[in-house]
Amino acid sequence: MFRLLRGESKSAPNWFRERVIRRRVAEIEQSGLFNLTFYRQQSGDFELNLDQAIRHYLKLGWAKEFSPSQDFDTPFYLRMYPDIQESAQNPLSHYIKYGREEGRFSKEPDSSGVDRTVLKNLPDLSVLAKWRPTSLECIIVHIYYADMWPVIQNFLQELPESFDLIVTLVVGKSDHLKNEIERTFPGSFCPLFPNHGRDIFPFIAILNTRVFQKYEYVCKIHTKKSPHLKNGAKVSKYLLTQLVGQRFYKKIRRLLDSDEGIGIVAPQGYLLGKRFIGPNLEKMTHVGTRGNVDISPHEDIAFPSGSMFWFRPNSLEWLRTINLEGKDFDFENSQLDGTMAHAVERLFGISCVQGNLRLVEASPGFLGKLLRPLVVK
Repeated sequence: MFRLLRGESKSAPNWFRERVIRRRVAEIEQSGLFNLTFYRQQSGDFELNLDQAIRHYLKLGWAKEFSPSQDFDTPFYLRMYPDIQESAQNPLSHYIKYGREEGRFSKEPDSSGVDRTVLKNLPDLSVLAKWRPTSLECIIVHIYYADMWPVIQNFLQELPESFDLIVTLVVGKSDHLKNEIERTFPGSFCPLFPNHGRDIFPFIAILNTRVFQKYEYVCKIHTKKSPHLKNGAKVSKYLLTQLVGQRFYKKIRRLLDSDEGIGIVAPQGYLLGKRFIGPNLEKMTHVGTRGNVDISPHEDIAFPSGSMFWFRPNSLEWLRTINLEGKDFDFENSQLDGTMAHAVERLFGISCVQGNLRLVEASPGFLGKLLRPLVVK
C-alpha cells in the first residue's frame, strides 16, 4: 500500500507514477542538496541534464550508493539509519521530507563529532568522594523533559523503602527543577549537565566517581519520551512501572537479595540481543578495545534497551575502568542511533558479563539469559 502511495509499485498507473516522480524531482531540485556536476562525476555519465540526473538517482543511483552532492552522503545515511534501508525508501527524499525535521544527519559530522564548547561547563562532582549513604540503594534519575518529573516523583514517593537520590539535570531544559527536587527529597544531589551524551554521559560521569560502589543496588531511570515513536509516552510509563512501581520494585529487591549472580535487571521485554546492535558496533568495538575486550560480533551480546534498569555496582565495574569522558561522546543533534551514547547503552550488558554476572528481565518468572564473559585479549 505504501509503495503504491509513493508511486513505486509496478501496479500503479503510469500517469500516477509519473506525477509522483515529478513531485519528488521538484522537491529534490528545490532542496539545494543535488549538485549536477557532483552527481555526473558519481555516475560517470556527463551527458545527464538536471532532470535526468535526479530521475537517475531516484531510480538507480541511490541503490548504487551514489551521493547527490557533498552535503548528502547516501551510504552514510543508509548505514546510519537502517530503518530507511530496510523500508527501501529513497534516502534523499526521506531526508527532505522527514529526516531533516527529525534531526537526522545528512552526512558524517565534522571532526570528531564532539561539541567541545559544552565540555567547559561540566559540574563539580568532587562532593561525591565524601558522599555518605543513608540507604542500601541509590536511584539515579536523568531529567531532560522537565514535564515528566512529576510522574517520576510520584513513583519515587510511593516506594516502600528509603533510598538515596541523585538527579542529573540539563542546563536550559530542566535546571529550574533543582530547588524543587532538593526540597522534596532532602539530601539529594542534583548536578547540572550540558545537553551532551543524552542520559548516558551524565550517568557515566557519576559512575566514574565510584559513588555507586557505596551501595548494594542502584536503579537508573530517565525521562524517556522517544518523540520519534507514536507510543513513546506509554513506553516511558511502562518502563517506570516495571522498575519503580511498588509491586515490581518489591519483586526486584527480593530477586537481587536471593541471587548474587544477577548483575542487571531490565524491564520485561527490554533485554535485547545482537540483532539490535544496529550501526553501533564500530564504536562498541573501539570502547571494548580500550577495556581489553574483543566485542566484534559476539553471540552473547545483550543489553537493557532504553538504558533503564537495576544493577549491582560490580556489574558496571568494567565500564567504569575505561573512564569514558565527555570528549568521547558525540554532540547533540537529535540522532536516533549510531552515537557513543547508543553504543554505551549496548555495552552495559558486556560490562555485566565481564564481571561474571547475569542479566535478567523483570518478568513474572524473572527468566533471564545466562551470558558468558567475552574473551579478554
